[in-house]
Amino acid sequence: CSWGSLFLPRPWLLFRAYMQARLEGAPGPLVPRSASNGWSTSWKKFMIELSHLSGGVFLYPSFPNQSSLSTNHLEKGEHIGGKKNKLTHRPIDFTVPLLLNLSDLRQLWPPQPLDALPVRDLFT
Repeated sequence: CSWGSLFLPRPWLLFRAYMQARLEGAPGPLVPRSASNGWSTSWKKFMIELSHLSGGVFLYPSFPNQSSLSTNHLEKGEHIGGKKNKLTHRPIDFTVPLLLNLSDLRQLWPPQPLDALPVRDLFT
């Protein structure tokens, strides 16, 4: 999911340059077995392409009770309440509890090496 993502300055600048080139017609790769290959208007398609090309990864923390550092409030926009979108969106389907116990943040800095963390590879 791209809602509530945090992108650091250098990777974000690289992504913006890549996306601009793609929007200007530069060819992009076909990412093996990725649903994003069929997307035409999502910026996330370009983020997935760049990550695939550069060997980048996305980290998704897993906190107790599926709590998160951010949640969706279903504000009106292109996908929620947009003129072209006639779907009904229920808050229970999109919102998650916010992380209130800040001691759970320690899970982001585990004592083991990063290569020992569990990995879900969506491309192989």
